[in-house]
Amino acid sequence: MNLSVFGVKIHVSVLFCAMIAFLLLIDQSGMMTAAISAAVIHELGHLSYMLIKNLRPRRIEMYPACIKIVRDPAPCGYKSEIALALSGPLLNLICCVAALVVYKIIYADFWVLVIGAVNLALGGFQLLPIIGLDGGDVLKCLLLQVLPIKTAGIVCAVTSVVLIAAAVLAGVYLLVSDYGNPTLVLAALYLAALLIIKVKSN
Repeated sequence: MNLSVFGVKIHVSVLFCAMIAFLLLIDQSGMMTAAISAAVIHELGHLSYMLIKNLRPRRIEMYPACIKIVRDPAPCGYKSEIALALSGPLLNLICCVAALVVYKIIYADFWVLVIGAVNLALGGFQLLPIIGLDGGDVLKCLLLQVLPIKTAGIVCAVTSVVLIAAAVLAGVYLLVSDYGNPTLVLAALYLAALLIIKVKSN
């Protein structure tokens, strides 16, 4: 599905729509709605920074593995690239703090805490220095200031593989232990898939 909003082309894949519909359909607790809301807030953080800095987005592509914002290729410097990468997690963390303030002062409801926790989790997750996440973009920009492009790419790739492997091992341990929680394994598999997609696209 393709549409245009304020001159920005938006592509929404069929698989993305199917995934969202499926997740909402099986969600009995309401947690998935909170997670999707946090993801929307995250992307709004990136878009807000782009608008502030006049970095006009050309198109937004939505796939099951990721949401990709494509902007004009005008150079904006490493500091601006780092700020752009951090803007999404920053808005998540701001929403987390806001939710805690609301819970403590205005409305002590369980779902207010859930919204805060989900935003904190997503913001922290995106800060991991793994290719495909915002933390990976930050790491790459930092390395490019002191290393050649090829060397920086190798360091980023090795860092990503090591962290994903550690997550897989920890996830398997949790899965076979008394906890029986598959969350970390699924997150690690998602990161591995995202890494493969990013490497192939480059």
